[in-house]
Amino acid sequence: MGYTLYEVVDILYQRLQTILVGPTKPTGQIYPDGKRPLNSTAEDVVINSLALNEEQVQKGVLNVNVYALNLNHDNSLPNGIRLKQFAALLRPGLKEFWAPDGSYTFFLEQQNQYEEPGINQHYLNFRIRFHSLNLNSN
Repeated sequence: MGYTLYEVVDILYQRLQTILVGPTKPTGQIYPDGKRPLNSTAEDVVINSLALNEEQVQKGVLNVNVYALNLNHDNSLPNGIRLKQFAALLRPGLKEFWAPDGSYTFFLEQQNQYEEPGINQHYLNFRIRFHSLNLNSN
């Protein structure tokens, strides 16, 4: 069975809801449509998709970005403490997970930290791979 892009994003969204718990969770919302509110200062989580093929082995690439205000709320240093907490919270749950029936898998390909110019924030990026056997591809 093949998956649509929206189904894959929804699966990842549901996974994030189960792992983003506890005292170190981000203070913002999870946004599955690739964007967050303009000028948000919350610790938002944004899912965006880069590609999803329609081959027999269906493969996709998604990003999960977690934002944190810079220290002093200016354009200086990133808030390393919060970004490290996000990495510790998210990495185990994103490293690799399978559908209960084994029909798909997600796995963490890489992590990076980026500056978000102009809004005094940095974000932690998780690049996620999706694989599924698409028996209906023709």
